[in-house]
Amino acid sequence: GMFAGCGFKEFTVPSTIEKIGGAAFSNCLHLESITLSDGIKEICGYAFLYCPFKTVTIPGSVKRIGGYFSEEEQEIVDIAPFQFCESLETVILEEGVEELGYAAFWDCPAIKNVVLPDTLKTVGMNAFGGCVELESLVIPASVERFDMYAVCHCPKLKDIYYKGTQEQ
Repeated sequence: GMFAGCGFKEFTVPSTIEKIGGAAFSNCLHLESITLSDGIKEICGYAFLYCPFKTVTIPGSVKRIGGYFSEEEQEIVDIAPFQFCESLETVILEEGVEELGYAAFWDCPAIKNVVLPDTLKTVGMNAFGGCVELESLVIPASVERFDMYAVCHCPKLKDIYYKGTQEQ
């Protein structure tokens, strides 16, 4: 990736950048702070692999984060953009984000706080798989599909709250 292994302590991805490429910041072992500006549309697979920041806010301009099936490539692409971010505790998805795809936050063992927007429609397989510190999750009423394996290997997860009605 473009900045793989960089020595940056903090970085702001400007709004003029629409796509964060695959493994772009992987192994940036000193990256304690990342700011993703509104305007970014796509975060590719393994973009932040092994980065040590504690908080990430995904702007609403990013409609989907995590893997999805590509008709063109006939396979799942863009998996695990935040895999092994072992210090990541807080994930905030801003209004506008619609899909948490395959393995979006897979193997982020420190995640405790997750804020999901009222625009979210899909929570895919392993979206929070392996988030061993995750204790609760609030699912917005807007969610139409919540994969049965979305929160696998989350032994402390005791409470999942759904903001919708029973009919939904």
